[in-house]
Amino acid sequence: MVCNLLGLVLYWQLLSLNMHQLFVASGVTLIITIIEILIGELLLVHSNKELQIINERINALTDHKTAPAVLGTDASEYLPLHNSLNQLQEMVIKRQQKHAERNGEWQMLLKYLPAGVLVINSQQEVVLSNEKMAEMLGHYIADNQHHFTEDIESAELLSMINHAIQFNQDSHQLISIMARDQVWDAQVRVYRNETDLLSILVILYDITDILRAQQTQIDFLRNASHELKTPVTSIAGFSQTLLDGAKDDPEILNDFLNEINDSSQQLTELVNDILTISHVQTQQNVTKKLIDLHELVHQQLIKRQPVADKIQVKLINKVPLGFMVNANEQGLTRVIRNLVSNAVKYNRPNGSVTVNAQKTTNGWQLSVSDTGIGIKPTEQKRVFERFYRADQSHSKQEISGTGLGLAIVAEIVKTAGGTVTIGSQLDQGTTINVNIND
Repeated sequence: MVCNLLGLVLYWQLLSLNMHQLFVASGVTLIITIIEILIGELLLVHSNKELQIINERINALTDHKTAPAVLGTDASEYLPLHNSLNQLQEMVIKRQQKHAERNGEWQMLLKYLPAGVLVINSQQEVVLSNEKMAEMLGHYIADNQHHFTEDIESAELLSMINHAIQFNQDSHQLISIMARDQVWDAQVRVYRNETDLLSILVILYDITDILRAQQTQIDFLRNASHELKTPVTSIAGFSQTLLDGAKDDPEILNDFLNEINDSSQQLTELVNDILTISHVQTQQNVTKKLIDLHELVHQQLIKRQPVADKIQVKLINKVPLGFMVNANEQGLTRVIRNLVSNAVKYNRPNGSVTVNAQKTTNGWQLSVSDTGIGIKPTEQKRVFERFYRADQSHSKQEISGTGLGLAIVAEIVKTAGGTVTIGSQLDQGTTINVNIND
């Protein structure tokens, strides 16, 4: 503007100048015009540079990125725009941080959620899953979007998802996975957002242990009722017979009293088993001492001998003489008694039960072997569960018991910091090894 005013003044002055002065004045005017053009170009370049910076910052915000804040000068005509962008960028950064925190919390929740979660979008692609879902499905779930049929193998679950997509309906049912011996509580839910796009949420919960616990409780009640009924019926029957006059016969009296005593012992053992399994886990600090394992096994075999004699089972003590171990006497006695009792109970006539022991690298091992009916491979991992009893259909024997004996052994050994393993073959026998670390 200054250059224009100056040019106007010179123009009026030119009217009164001679040729030489006119030439000089023209040169001055040309120089002023050039200066004006240069100043305009410089201002344009500066303006374009600021606009370019502003454009880069807007693009960065659009791409969810951040750019350095610009401190505009008071002379800049874009100062208000710079300040607005600075405020907008600060707000975006705060929201991104908050979103990242929430996303981290969500991912942590998904990671430790006991249920498997899978989200399917409107294109039937998996967009979200957690580790539990991959574990339950039995394979890794890719992070990139892919069709849900690449992950789902269960025909029942596929049917539930397809039904949800086709009919826009939620569904809920139990699915048995025979290959993994699992039962899933499966839920498929349908969601639609504001734009009416469909999303499918699949939730799987492994309820195998819950159902198994329920079944073992049912088994226990059935077995316990049977075990209680037998001795109670015997006691009641023999007592009533004696009261009806049989007590006058000394021989009958003696036989019946022995039967009543045996039934009472059976009831006592049942009650003791239940009390033991209820309290063994609460034992934290147990007293240990040096024990002669050969002698302790010998004492327990003597006590089991009458029962073994009834089915002609030979009891063999192969624990080396003077084999000393550091253990809790009460717990170790219970372990030996239960293992030997089980080995006798599930044995065959003219069979044998052998107890052995040996030193190991970290401690010692106790082994109890029998020549009995054996255990199916599918049941060997469950025999240490509370109240579980192996299927006896392959044996002609009707064997009583509550299914607590081996569970008690496992609890006692676990409390002592040891492990229990089993090896068995049908119709050939079973060996149970107890490993204790000193």
